Amino acid sequence: MKYIVSLIILCWYSGCIAQEVSYKNEEPTKNDLAIIDATIGRDKNLITFTEKFDNDQIEVFVDQRSIYNGSISTEPSTGSARGVEIDRNSDSILILINNEKIQLKNSTDYQFIYITKQNEKYIAEYQKKPILFY
Repeated sequence: MKYIVSLIILCWYSGCIAQEVSYKNEEPTKNDLAIIDATIGRDKNLITFTEKFDNDQIEVFVDQRSIYNGSISTEPSTGSARGVEIDRNSDSILILINNEKIQLKNSTDYQFIYITKQNEKYIAEYQKKPILFY
């Protein structure tokens, strides 16, 4: 019980929010690899903000350096809001969404990170295969 109370207090003071992280291991096809090479290349990872963003203010920090700061909204016809490329060799990722913190680790095994807003939490899904938004 003491542990749970300490964890709640720590989260309250550190500003962390409810988040889930999942991993999908489906390997990219030759067609997927061609798309990756033509768009971001193999030396970059891509963070994509997807569903339920509505004029949300975000800032993305990679290794403590701000690389994107702006307002995003999900485009209803595609289901995506914004993509941000990051160097594959970077280490830590901090995302502020309306001043709430999401802390993630970069991965050389997964090239795509999809962030979805769902009620009061955010879901970060690491994938090897790109999702195509039309």
